[in-house]
Parts: sequence; structure tokens; C-alpha cells
Amino acid sequence: MKTETIKKTKYTKPESETSYPGQHPKILEFDRLKDYIRVGQGYGEISWNEKPLESEGFARCFGIILKNNGNLESALFHVDDIDLRNDSYHHQTRVVEELMRNHIYRSIISNKEKNELFETIQYICEYKCPSNYGKMEREEFQERMEELNKNKIIQARFIGGDISRIHCKSRIKGSLFNLLGIHVKRDLLIDTGDIHWDILYKPSEKNIYINSRKQSKVLKFKF
Repeated sequence: MKTETIKKTKYTKPESETSYPGQHPKILEFDRLKDYIRVGQGYGEISWNEKPLESEGFARCFGIILKNNGNLESALFHVDDIDLRNDSYHHQTRVVEELMRNHIYRSIISNKEKNELFETIQYICEYKCPSNYGKMEREEFQERMEELNKNKIIQARFIGGDISRIHCKSRIKGSLFNLLGIHVKRDLLIDTGDIHWDILYKPSEKNIYINSRKQSKVLKFKF
């Protein structure tokens, strides 16, 4: 009789972890926040001045952190769909557009090329294609964006728990991040069970803190 092998999830090992009593971290990083940006479900927010970004209540949702290593501009997304949202209420792709525009603006290239890239970035972040924009033009654009990010200044990281739909990331990577030349680091996979969990990102420290309520621990990761 053939025995089935159950494949265990390989969770990402944290740099450090701290236990706390009960269901909520009344100590540590999450309880010390005074001036921070809260990100609601289905939204994305930017931190321009190194303010921490925080979002609660992940379960089937997953998180993305996008950052500029050059100036610490950072964004946190609470993703509850198969793509980043692009509607009149949520503006998730517009956050991506803004960060990419700022990156291109600071690049040492001609103003003419900047304006051309701005226009294409806008179309892509609206999930549209410019006129006369075929496969060859798309590949040329991606190559140029990768070249402008060859030092991995713009980076992204996906964060998921046990029941998160992080497998949907392939759509976001393929239709958005890869095309924009964004360097995607290895996913963070967290032992959360089917209990809600929370994300905190501190740009000034380049640290991600995950509150795993299942474990009653705050886990710290470098990014």
C-alpha cells in the first residue's frame, strides 16, 4: 500500500523573535507606535518620510512591501484580490506608479526619455497598453527598466501566511513588477495557521515585523 507524503511548508526563519502573553503584543514594536501610517484591506500607502507602515487582519490576504533603497520611500499593500487594485477607491497601482515615477525622475537620463517612460509606466499601472505597443516594444521597455534598476534600488517582497492566496503573486509579478524592472526578493512565508496576523514595516530600520497571533510572537526580518 502506497503511503502519501505530506509536504510541510518551509517557513522563513526570522532574524529574531519575541514571545508575548495573550493574543495581542502589548509590548514590543506594535505597541510603541505613535506616528505611523495604517493600511486598510485592499489598499496601499506610501511612506515618504520614513514613517512606519502597518496593516492588520491578514488571513487569506497577503502583503507586499515595495521600497526604494536610495531614499527609503516605501509602500505597503494589503492585497485581497488576484491583482493590485486599480479602481476609484483603492488606488493600489497608482502607489506603484508614484514610486516608479520618482525613481525615473532621479535617474540620469534625458528629459525626453523620462517623459516617454512616465507615459508608459502610467499605461502599465492602469493595466493598459499604449497605441503601437507590441511585443517588441514591451520587451524593449522591460529591458530598459531593468537596466535603470540594475543596482536593485527598487525592490519588492511578498509576505504570506498559511492560508494566504500568495500563489496569485504570479499575476502581479508578470503584469506589473517584472515589466517595471522591479527586483523581487524571496517571499516571506509565516507560520500563522488560520488565525489573523499583522505586518509592520519600519523604513528607517529596514525591518519587517510580523505579529503571528497563532504563535503569540513578533518575528523580525530584514528587508
